[in-house]
Amino acid sequence: PGDVRINAIVVIAASLTFILEKPLLTIILLLLLVPIELAPVIIVVAFLVGRIIKLFPASE
Repeated sequence: PGDVRINAIVVIAASLTFILEKPLLTIILLLLLVPIELAPVIIVVAFLVGRIIKLFPASE
């Protein structure tokens, strides 16, 4: 369901934000690689995942 590009960018942005733990870096990197029309999706997903990472820190 939905647009394939949006589904793909949600997964990529969430994964990259989780790995890098830097939402702003994720946004900048992905904006260089994908069409600008996907910018709102990238921004929202990166900041949401960044917030979730801060709420639930990894247990060591």
